[in-house]
Amino acid sequence: VEQRLVFAGVYGKAGGKAGAPGGEARALALEDALDLVLSGLRSPSTMGGPAEAQGAAPFFGRRLVLAPGRFDHRHAACRQAAYPYAPACSAQAGSHTLDLLIGPSTEGNAEGVLVGYIAMQGDYADDVSVDPKWHGRGAGKALVAGACVQLLEAQGRGAQMSLDVRACNYPALGLYRAMGFSVDGRGYPSWFDWHGGDEMSAGCEGVAR
Repeated sequence: VEQRLVFAGVYGKAGGKAGAPGGEARALALEDALDLVLSGLRSPSTMGGPAEAQGAAPFFGRRLVLAPGRFDHRHAACRQAAYPYAPACSAQAGSHTLDLLIGPSTEGNAEGVLVGYIAMQGDYADDVSVDPKWHGRGAGKALVAGACVQLLEAQGRGAQMSLDVRACNYPALGLYRAMGFSVDGRGYPSWFDWHGGDEMSAGCEGVAR
């Protein structure tokens, strides 16, 4: 929760997302950043707790599926919810994606709900977005590992994956380090803010295990 709060506090904007066309954005107040993080934790999709008491369908009994997809309005909504800013991603309508979907529940409903997706440019992870309702449950790890499997199938055992992470995106940095990614350097590209970000890479064999 602390890492998510720092992420929302540093990059969050009120009154429009940073970089959004026509959006007048200002720094997010601490109270608003905390509300943003807590709203995700209180989501009706959370396993157990108050959500089930409200009648929400539980996560257990459902099947998670990795499947190829195409970027559409669902992916755009997922990206917008996942980041407190306008991320510098090139994926757009029609771009190839690898989707993580919730399959049918034991009651036969909620088929094909998009949990998150990853969009690749060759061996570069251009866009990794997970609906905040599913943060902290291995969705990001499954997407990155699934993309590495695809790279191994296409390029063989020497396949590598690279990506960039904003300097204060501590949840993502922790995930990638735990999966075996190493920091190759700190970069300050024009599409990052003044904090810059880490350039990271890893061999796909280790990540896909």
